Amino acid sequence: MYDPIAATRCDPPLYMPQGTQGPAVTPVLRFLASWALERRFDTPRLIVNEFFSDEAKLYLEKYQAENGLPTTGVVDAPTIKRMREQGFDYVERLKAQGSDPNLQKLTRFFGRKGAAIWWGPGIEPTNQPEAAKARLRATWPAR
Repeated sequence: MYDPIAATRCDPPLYMPQGTQGPAVTPVLRFLASWALERRFDTPRLIVNEFFSDEAKLYLEKYQAENGLPTTGVVDAPTIKRMREQGFDYVERLKAQGSDPNLQKLTRFFGRKGAAIWWGPGIEPTNQPEAAKARLRATWPAR
């Protein structure tokens, strides 16, 4: 279970706005799709891929409103905490992606001021994509 005090430098960013792209997005979209299916939300249909789209933001805002959270449309710390309370541990799920060679890829997040932040399982987030690629290759050498 995620403990912000015990967080490591290699944890994923706790801020995922619209436009975030990469394998770290998929588990969040799966969670939202499952949540929406239980409530019979179906328009527009949420596509589960590696992109945090307009539709994903809409579903996240519905999730946040139903759970008494500020409707920011951003996967942020309060939203992550509520998801964890409901059985979806965002941080642990993303960290575990390192065990799957198909998911040992970078995700491009955006910070609060819009700057790109690159992160992958086992590496520290950085605003330098080439450094992130090198760290990922060093952490997960080709098999």
